[in-house]
Amino acid sequence: GSTFWALLVVTVPVVLPCTLLGVNLYKSLSDINFRRVTFMLLGTSGLGLLIKAAGAITLLTTVTATAAAR
Repeated sequence: GSTFWALLVVTVPVVLPCTLLGVNLYKSLSDINFRRVTFMLLGTSGLGLLIKAAGAITLLTTVTATAAAR
């Protein structure tokens, strides 16, 4: 419905320039360097997810400990 079209209108202007940036980056770098950049970005993203998960675990244990103390 309308939610789909609203999300499409919001995401296309973001995705399209980033895709073009990736294509131009791929063309300007060697295959090895592009792979290195890609792996660094994936590693950074994974590290961010691990930090976020660690924060959620810490929050969960704090909430559980508080609830158990009552």
